Amino acid sequence: MFKYWMKNRILFDILIPIILVIVTAFAFLSPIFSNIGETRLMTSLYENENLDFDIPSPSYEQISQLENESFIESVFPYFYTETDLSINGKTRETNLFFSDAFDKLDQTMYCQARLIEKSSQTYSNPILVDYQFVQDTGATLGSTVSVTFGTTKIDFQVSAIYETNTYYEGGAVMAKWEGLQKDTIMAISPKLVYSGAYVQASDFSQCKNYLETQYKPYGRLRDASEFATPEAYQIHYNAFMSANYANEITNFNVKGQEAMAKAESKENASTLNTVLPCVIMLVVALVYNVLMWLRKSERGYFARRKISGSGNTFVYYLISTLVQAAVLICGIVVANSFVSSNSTYYIPSFVTMTKSIVFIIITACISVLVAVENMVLAQKTKK
Repeated sequence: MFKYWMKNRILFDILIPIILVIVTAFAFLSPIFSNIGETRLMTSLYENENLDFDIPSPSYEQISQLENESFIESVFPYFYTETDLSINGKTRETNLFFSDAFDKLDQTMYCQARLIEKSSQTYSNPILVDYQFVQDTGATLGSTVSVTFGTTKIDFQVSAIYETNTYYEGGAVMAKWEGLQKDTIMAISPKLVYSGAYVQASDFSQCKNYLETQYKPYGRLRDASEFATPEAYQIHYNAFMSANYANEITNFNVKGQEAMAKAESKENASTLNTVLPCVIMLVVALVYNVLMWLRKSERGYFARRKISGSGNTFVYYLISTLVQAAVLICGIVVANSFVSSNSTYYIPSFVTMTKSIVFIIITACISVLVAVENMVLAQKTKK
C-alpha cells in the first residue's frame, strides 16, 4: 500500500505545495517585502538616529557655545557638497559630507543601529556609504571611491555600509574632515565654514524655542575686510541680524511623524498581503485533499486491500498531511529568503526570519486543520 500511496498520492502532495509556494512568492511575498522595505526606508532614519534639529551654517565658535547651553546635549557639525564620485568605472552625482566630529557619529544617520556591514580592516582614508549608493554603484567594503577637487584627485576606501540616508534625496556618503581632502578644499576655499550641524537636545522644548527665536548662522556673516566701505559692511550686517532663520531649521521630530504617517498605510497593506495567501493556502489544501479522496482509484484500492476504518486508513492521510506541511514550510522559508534578498530595498535578516516564523506558525495551524479534515475523510473510507 505504501508503494501505491507514494506513487499515486505523495507525488501530488509534493507537487501541489511547490506550485502553491511559487504562486504565493510571486503574487504575495514580493509585495509583502516591498512594503516592508519601503516602510523601513521611510522610518529607519527617524527611529534610530539621535537628532532633533538640523541648523544652517554655524561658525566654528558657535559649536562650543551651543554645546555649553544647558538644553543642548551634543552638536555634530558638517561640511556638505554635491559632487561626482567615481567607482568601478562609474560616475555618480552624490551628496558628500565631511565632518571633524566622527566621535559623535552615533548620534547621526550613520549610527550603529543603522549599520549594515563594517570592514574589519582599518583604512587610511575611509568613507561611509549608504545602501542606495551601493545599489547604484556596486560598491563593496574596501572599494575605492574617487573624487576630484580642483586638479587634485582623492581616493577613499569604503569602510562601512549603512541604511539609505533618506534625509537627502538620492542618499549621502560621509568622510572625515582631515588629511588631503581638508588641505585641498581649504586651499580652494580658505574661508570655508560649516554647511550645517545636527543638534541633539537635552530639553527639546527649550532648545526648539532658542533655535527658532535666537539662533543666527554666524558662519554666513562675512568679515568687514571683505567690503569696500564700512557702510557696505553695515548693510550686510543689518540684513544678517534682522533675517529670520527659523524656516531653515529642520525639526527631525516633525519629519519623523510625517514619515510614520506615510508608513502606516504601507503596514496595513502588508498585513492584508500576509493574511490573503494564508487563506488561499488553507482553501487550496482543504479542496485538494477532498478531491484526492474522491478519486475512485484511491478508495477502490483501500477496499481491495481490505484496509478500512479510520484507524487503518488515517495513517496514510497523516503521511500526506505531514508531507504537505513539510514542503509548504520549507518552500515558504526558501521563498522568503529569496524574495527578501532580491528586493530593491534593504531588509535586515531578522525581519526575514521573523516573517518566516510567522508563516511557519500559520502553516502549522493550516496543517492541523488539514489533519482534522483527513481524519474525517479516513472515517468515511469504508471497506
